[in-house]
Amino acid sequence: MKRSKAVLTGVLCTAFILSGCGSAIPDMTEHQTMMISEYAAGLLLKYDESYNARVVDSTEYHEELASKAAAEEKLKEEEAEKEQGNLQQDEVKETGGIKQTAASLEELYQLEGIQIRYSGFGIYDSYPEPGEGEELIFSLGATDGNKLLVLFFDVTNVSGAEKEFNMQDAEPRFKISVNGGAKRNTLFTLLPEELAEYKGNIEADQTIKTVIVAEIPISESETVDSIVLSAKQGNENAQFVLQ
Repeated sequence: MKRSKAVLTGVLCTAFILSGCGSAIPDMTEHQTMMISEYAAGLLLKYDESYNARVVDSTEYHEELASKAAAEEKLKEEEAEKEQGNLQQDEVKETGGIKQTAASLEELYQLEGIQIRYSGFGIYDSYPEPGEGEELIFSLGATDGNKLLVLFFDVTNVSGAEKEFNMQDAEPRFKISVNGGAKRNTLFTLLPEELAEYKGNIEADQTIKTVIVAEIPISESETVDSIVLSAKQGNENAQFVLQ
């Protein structure tokens, strides 16, 4: 405030310069008095350290508006993405949770001249079941509380000439889901007809029987409404609705 007082003294001296600073105040009209007061007040505000006079900068205001607009646009995009995600989820539900990246097993595993078709399933305590008077060399049994779910596939050579059918080198990995439940790994068996381990020649137009075997709880085996097969080839995955 010392600086303000000094400025005020200077202002008053300026106002009374005709009579000398510190002399008696000369007679002035009301208008002149008002002008001197406004001028003095302006100088005080200009030099008062506690007064932060500045021209309003609209940059910050426009930046705030731009920021709000960007936030609103981002919110709209997020809502649109969420809505699209909900539509995709609804689509997945309608198709039984299936997202196919290949049209068939032969396409996924790049098997030219080979056709693989699902032909049905069976529920067993042990597989294969012996026929009347037949003695099996090998039979796979289910563990306690479970049943064997055996999926049957017909593999046909459609190339027109004898062809090797080699699934071993493809190193397939299968999982199955029954009635929309959890995915379960299929079993590695010693069955000669196991699809994942099959390797051999097939005559032209010949069809061979192959299987994929999984173990499921007895409760799931009582009613099988749907079966989904998940297959993996390297980093690519595909799912197929078998029934």
